[in-house]
Amino acid sequence: MAIVNAKEMLLKATKEKYSVGAFNITNIIQMEAVVEAAVGKKAPLIIQTSVAPSKFLKPNVLAAVYRTLAESAPIPICLHLDHCTDVDFCRTCADA
Repeated sequence: MAIVNAKEMLLKATKEKYSVGAFNITNIIQMEAVVEAAVGKKAPLIIQTSVAPSKFLKPNVLAAVYRTLAESAPIPICLHLDHCTDVDFCRTCADA
């Protein structure tokens, strides 16, 4: 399934009265586990990562891995950079 926009995902959840889990992920093993659990529940999912893993692995590499896993899942998934105060780094990640 395609990666979805957080605003659209949360507006739909609000309208239909359900919650969306958001999980901070620091590696591919955690990502696989969280996606597997959400798929099992047929639940939408927000995958968050903080600045440190994004800088360590390079945004384009991390985004490619997360995007590949998210797009192969049969549920809506949103990717989110959590707690970033560096506007330039936010842009770099958004472009990745």
